[in-house]
Formats: sequence, structure tokens, C-alpha cells
Amino acid sequence: MRHEHCKECGRVFQSTIGQKVCQTCRDRHERAYRAAKEVLLGEPNATFKEIARETGVDIELIKRLSKEGLIHVLNASEGSIECERCGREILVGHMCEWCEHEVRGMLKDMSNGIKSSPEAPITNRSKTGFHIREK
Repeated sequence: MRHEHCKECGRVFQSTIGQKVCQTCRDRHERAYRAAKEVLLGEPNATFKEIARETGVDIELIKRLSKEGLIHVLNASEGSIECERCGREILVGHMCEWCEHEVRGMLKDMSNGIKSSPEAPITNRSKTGFHIREK
């Protein structure tokens, strides 16, 4: 285990692989998720502001839950989240469908380019030593 600073509150905590927030903040996120889910079950068309008002949870945390795909706010007329690439309003996730499609295409092109490219020339050779190229 490593010691990390919590991304949310700044406290030092023992982190396992991939943890960015301390247990206290994770518990707060879990309570926020459950409260938001409860509101959305009773009122599926609730906005971010309505969920925040009814739960007492900060609207930015509600938006983060939506970005992470944990909740789906169908009525984002007030205070929606934005695509991180182009700025369009979206309901869930980090990117709009258009940008996701474009990024996937670029990644596929890059992947195909790596697979089909001939062996790259060796660069930045030192004047001492040797290199054995495998066939």
C-alpha cells in the first residue's frame, strides 16, 4: 500500500491500486449516489438542481456521478454536463456520441497503423555496443 493525498479533501490515506479518494470521501460519494438514485426512482424527470435540492448533495457531485455513469439524469435542461472534448451538452459520460465515435475511429486508425507499419528504423544509436535485430 502507498500513501496518497485524497483528490477530494487532501487528507493522506493508505491507497490500494487505483484509489484516488479516501474512505471518508468514498462513503460520502456512496451516500450521495444512494440519495440521488432514490430521488430518480421516485421522480425520473428530476433535474440536477432538483436532485441536489432534495438530497442536500452538492450539484457538482451529482454531475460527477452522472459523468461516471452511475446515475442517468434524463432532464438536463438546467445545469447539464458538457462533453469534455467539444462542450456540447450531454446527459451522461465524458463525451458526446459524436466525439466518442471520432475518438474510437482515431484509436482504431492508430491501432491499424501500428499493426501494419513496417519495422521502425532504429534511431538514437550510441557509438558503443551493438544491437541484434530479431527476425
